Amino acid sequence: TEHCLIFAELVEGTPVMSEAEALEVAKAFDNDNPFKEGDTGVYDDTRARVGSEWITNPVGGRDEDERVILVFLTSDSIGGEGFFGFFNPTDELSQAEASTSNVGEILFLNADRAKDDLYDALSTISHEFTHLILYNEKQGQDGTFPEGASAENATIDEGLAVLNEDLSGFTFSGPQGGNFFLLASVQDLLAEGLNRPFFQFAGGLDDYGAGYLLCRYLHDRFGPEKMLEITTSTATGRENIAAVVQLPFPSVFADFAQAVALNGESGLPPELSYNNVDLTATYTDRDGETFEMNGLQGVGQLTLPGNFENTV
Repeated sequence: TEHCLIFAELVEGTPVMSEAEALEVAKAFDNDNPFKEGDTGVYDDTRARVGSEWITNPVGGRDEDERVILVFLTSDSIGGEGFFGFFNPTDELSQAEASTSNVGEILFLNADRAKDDLYDALSTISHEFTHLILYNEKQGQDGTFPEGASAENATIDEGLAVLNEDLSGFTFSGPQGGNFFLLASVQDLLAEGLNRPFFQFAGGLDDYGAGYLLCRYLHDRFGPEKMLEITTSTATGRENIAAVVQLPFPSVFADFAQAVALNGESGLPPELSYNNVDLTATYTDRDGETFEMNGLQGVGQLTLPGNFENTV
C-alpha cells in the first residue's frame, strides 16, 4: 500500500495472515489507526513524533522502496509466543557488510498477535517502528553511517518506543482494557523503586518501565517539539537531553524522580507533575488482568519536594 509492503510466512502452503487481515494492518499503518482518534495512521503519527526512517539518499533507503516492510511470522519462527516483534539493525547494512542483511527497512512481527482487532500487532508496530527511526536518526543518518555515530542509550531508546505506544492509543486504559506491556512495565518499576542502575538496560519489564516513565515525564514537561529535537538530534543519552532542554541533567532527573514519587498528590508544580498519568490507580488489561499501581514504593521516609545532589 502507500506506506507498507506486507509479507506473511507460509505454513504448509498457507499464509499465516490473510489478505483481508493484511489490508486491515495496512489501513491502520497508512491512514487510520482504530485506537487513536483523529490520527493519520501509525506511520505519519510516529514520524511526526520521532523523525524519519532511511528514506532519502537514495530515495527509499537501502532497498530504494519508500515503503516499510512488515514481515509476519509464526510464534515458532519469531522466537516464541511471548515475542511480539523486533527490528534488526543489520538489515540496514549492505550484504557486503553483513551477509545476513535483508537490505531494507523491515519490521518482523508475530502473526499470532495479529488477531481479532489487531491491538497487539499495531502496538508492536508503533514500538518497533520507533526503533527503526531512532536507528536512522542516530546511526544510519540517511545512509551516510558517519564515523563516531552512536546508538541511543537503551533505556532511553526503549522508553521512547513504549512512549510511542502510549501516544498511539495503546495506553493504560481503554474501552476493552489497557496495554498489558505498558501496565506490567510500569507496575514492575514502581514496585522496585528508582534506586537502580537506571541507564543500564538489562531487558526486564522494570527497565522498560523506567525508560517509559522518564520519557513520558520529558514529554509532559517540555512538550512534543522538544521530544522531536531529542529524537532527531544525532547526539544521544543524558547529554543530548540536557542540551535540548537547556538544563543540567541531574536537575531534570531529580525533578523526574520527585514527579514519580509525588504522583497522585494535588497542587504540584508543573515540573513535578505528569499530565493525565495516575500511578496510584488500578487498571485492567485487555485480558482482564488487574494491575494495582500503588505509586512508587520505598519513599515513605522522604520529605518531598526536596533538593537532591549527585542524583545521576
